[in-house]
Amino acid sequence: MIYISIALVIIAGMAFYVINKYLDHKIMLNTKSSEEELSAAVSEMHKQFDARINNAYGTISSIKEELNALRMQIGLKGNK
Repeated sequence: MIYISIALVIIAGMAFYVINKYLDHKIMLNTKSSEEELSAAVSEMHKQFDARINNAYGTISSIKEELNALRMQIGLKGNK
């Protein structure tokens, strides 16, 4: 009876070890795939953010040009 109990404990320990290794490997694979997905999402967000910054810079530049043109027109009208 004692031998059967010891054998069951050893078998249960080995089964726990094998299941734990399998789950660790599976979790590691899921972690890698989720990291790749997050990296791709962050990269896309950076591209969109850069595009917004470039768009804002272009808008600011065109507004500055329009303001300078208006200043010139007002200046010319004021001298006449």
